[in-house]
Order: sequence, then C-alpha cells, then structure tokens
Amino acid sequence: MVPQTMRLFDDTQRHYVGHAYHSEPMFSFLNRSAHPEAGELRRLLEQWFEQYPESGKQDLRQRFRSDDDEHHLGAFFELYCHTLLTCQGFTVELHPRTTQGNAAHPDFLVRQAGTRQFYLECTVLGDSAEDRAGQARLDQLYDALSDFDSHDFLIGIELKTFPERSLPAAPLRQFLEQKLQDLDVDELAQTLQSQGLEALPHWQYSDGPWQIEIFPLPKPQDVRGRVGIPPVSLTQYGVRLFDWHERLRRKISAKAPPHGRSDLPYLIAVDAVGEMGMMADEDDIDTALFGRHQYRCLLRSGEVVGGYWTRARDGLWFGPKGPRYKGISGVLAVLGLVPWTVNLKTPVLWHNPWASKALDHRYWQGPQKALDLKGRCMRTIDGRHAEDILGLVTF
Repeated sequence: MVPQTMRLFDDTQRHYVGHAYHSEPMFSFLNRSAHPEAGELRRLLEQWFEQYPESGKQDLRQRFRSDDDEHHLGAFFELYCHTLLTCQGFTVELHPRTTQGNAAHPDFLVRQAGTRQFYLECTVLGDSAEDRAGQARLDQLYDALSDFDSHDFLIGIELKTFPERSLPAAPLRQFLEQKLQDLDVDELAQTLQSQGLEALPHWQYSDGPWQIEIFPLPKPQDVRGRVGIPPVSLTQYGVRLFDWHERLRRKISAKAPPHGRSDLPYLIAVDAVGEMGMMADEDDIDTALFGRHQYRCLLRSGEVVGGYWTRARDGLWFGPKGPRYKGISGVLAVLGLVPWTVNLKTPVLWHNPWASKALDHRYWQGPQKALDLKGRCMRTIDGRHAEDILGLVTF
C-alpha cells in the first residue's frame, strides 16, 4: 500500500533565493529554491500528485526526483497529461492492457462517463545525446565562471565551435581579468547606447579546439558593484543545422501502437524540450507529420513554364507509398513545456486524417489541427487554453 503522505518534494525550510547553477538538475533547484514562484509551483504539483492513481505514485515520484533531467521531465509530463485529462472530466486508468495483449501498455486508458474513449501514450523529446554532452561541458564552464565578479561588467560569449572536451576555466578567467582591467565602463555604456552591440570590443579566445568570441557588457548603473550576479549575461551560437522535424517524426513513430493497430483511438502526447523546445515551431510539427513542403517545376522543351507547391512523401502520416501509421489517431504536441512554463504552454491536438480509428474532435477541449483533404489545407479548431482547463488563470 502506497502511503497517503507520499510527496514529490522535501518537507523542509528553504532559504536559498539565488539562481540555479547551469549544471544543476531541474528537480534539485525546484526542490531547494525559496523563491515565492518556486513555492507556488511546488504546491501546484503536489496537488496534481495527490490526484494521481495510487498504483503509479511510487514510480512517478522516483523518476520525478531524478537528477537526470530527461527522467524528471518524462515524469512531469505524465503528471501534466493526467491532470489535463481529469480536468476535462475524463477518468484515467494507468498502463491498461489492450487487445494487443502484453505487447501494448500505453500510459493511459481514458474514459468518459464510464465509456472507454481512447489511449494516450506520453513521451518527451529532448536534445540529442551529443547536444546534451556539449551542453554539459558548457554548463561546467558557466558554473566555473559563476563566481567571477567584475564590479562593472557582464560577459557575452559567442561559441564558434562545439568541442568534445571541457574547457579549462582558470586561463579564461585570467584572460577576462586582463581584458577588463583597462576598460572604462561609462565610455563603453555610451558606445553601446549610441552604436549598438557590434561596436563593443570583441575578443577572440582559443584553447585547442575551443574557439570563442567574448565581449564585455556594461552593467546598468543600479547594479554596478553588486556581487552575486551571474557574469555570463548573453550566449550566442554560431550556425548549426538541426533536423528537428526528422527527430520529432522518429520519436513519435517509435511510440506507435504495436502491430500498427489499436482497439480504440490511440493518441501520442509529445513534449519537445531543451534547445528544440525553445527554437522549433508549429511548422516543424506540421513537417514531421505531413512531410516537407517542396516546389515542383513544370517543364516544356527544357524550359520552366510553371510550378506548384506540394509535399514530399517523408512525413509520419504520408510516406513514399501514401498514408501510413494509421494506428496513430492523433498527436498532442507542445514545445518547451517544463514545470516553470505550465501557465504559458498549451498542447495542440493534431488529427491524423487517415487514422483507422479517428477521435471525434468534440471530446477534446483544447486547440486542435485537422487536415481538410478536399481543400488541401490545415483547419484550426479553436479550444480552451491549458491554463484555463487546469485552473491556472491566477497562477
């Protein structure tokens, strides 16, 4: 029997009001922060957890408290989706057995008024293992510079390369001290105001494969001399190419129902977090599901006489041989949903127009997207924002 007093967070007095370390696990900071916003968020998540089925509390709590952000966010997203369902009047059963037998155990079986309506499988798409390793090295660097206190300046960094080894912090600190000691903060502030960021001094720093451009940023007058302010104020990245839509397509397809079929409509909820969650947009979701937009030229005697826009056959739901993954009835997609953004993000339900078991859009209260096959265009179905469904209007 799971004890009724089980909680997600420690029951303790908190006094830390500083910022999170770059390399600090998400749960660790939320658990120890004394900021009022953190306290409100902890109370909200504890309320959600109280309503979570007893049979799943122990497992979810263990993953939620993990130092691995991917495990933490996976547990958070399951808790979020469970609450989003129950706040719409559904009842939810954990890990139901489907007609596919032991091969299929989606996260939730969703009922309305006692009637089985659909399954929901939850997944989180984070940065790639390579990107996470690179970010960990950057986080170590930022934390090593966290106690570098210049009374008058903050530091801007532009990364030119993404090496596979850590950067020693001591030589970089010495470099910064030498460069900053001869600068006049008032003169630099005037330059920034009149000529912009590009007019500031930019210094090149190299250490083996690391290539960094660094520039000073004058602190506002009201914080000059104040210690404890994180020194790295602005980070920019060089040109990087991402295949977000392709990674999103692969993640969703990996969660498709076994054998490609289900006895009920089968939804997959996906939360894109990390760098992808910050920089991807609705077009990336559209491309992942339906394929890339492409322009086809019409030729006559070797000359272009016209053309038209169409889709490449590389989407989740439309491939080289036509419609596929018909067992996925829809995708509930959201970008950048983490505990700190629960009142800012709203998942959108994208319907599969070729689904073998379609979900009636009237069952879902949030915003939806549906393909109009006759008009060959996406149709938006307006719905309630998540903060309204979850009762977070005043959060």
